[in-house]
Amino acid sequence: MAFAKHQGVSKEAVWLGENVRYLRRHVIGLSIVKFCEKYQLGYSFIARLETGKTDVSIDYAAHLAAVLGEPLADLLRPPATLQASRPAKFANYEQNASATG
Repeated sequence: MAFAKHQGVSKEAVWLGENVRYLRRHVIGLSIVKFCEKYQLGYSFIARLETGKTDVSIDYAAHLAAVLGEPLADLLRPPATLQASRPAKFANYEQNASATG
């Protein structure tokens, strides 16, 4: 990931966003809309976080870790590290998302 594209956003926030997106899509199998509805999260903020466009407070990062059932430290690691330890369960998350309503 080229951090020049994410000016003003820490690399850890970028990694957090990428890890949240991976877990949401490929481990939990939810679209962003379903994820935000299910866990009462702000869609706009999660979309910006997942795309590396916003920083995040440690409190909100801890909240996301709790929602995802993951240790916060794991969410702050490089995405390749988390993805290697959490195999994808859902290759086509959109199909699953519509099935899980």
